[in-house]
Amino acid sequence: MKLKTKEADVVSAINEYLIILEKQGKIIFMRNNTGAVISEYKGKKRMWRVGKKGWSDFILWKPVHFAIGINTTFSFLRSYFLEVKSSSGKLLGDQLAFEQQVQRLGGKYYVVRSVEEVKQILL
Repeated sequence: MKLKTKEADVVSAINEYLIILEKQGKIIFMRNNTGAVISEYKGKKRMWRVGKKGWSDFILWKPVHFAIGINTTFSFLRSYFLEVKSSSGKLLGDQLAFEQQVQRLGGKYYVVRSVEEVKQILL
């Protein structure tokens, strides 16, 4: 019997890995959450939406450096959008639309299912 890994566990493991890379100065990243928070103040309830629906779970930036000529180096930050899914998970409507938007603009969008996949992408 094969055990099924929960998506939340994969997100947590990838988050821990990216924290290590960030502490080593190799990347900058943010964990992107979407949802709502309900709070109460002076008897009134308020709902606050956070994040943007369909956006990837992680957005990260990795420096890229290459030489132009003998004494000139060109550097920039490459953006990566990582959507985490379980082994059987699929992108939903807003996620598909965001993936297409990123790719249309020339961005790097990946559906990942493990830390190993993230390591391969960032090599």
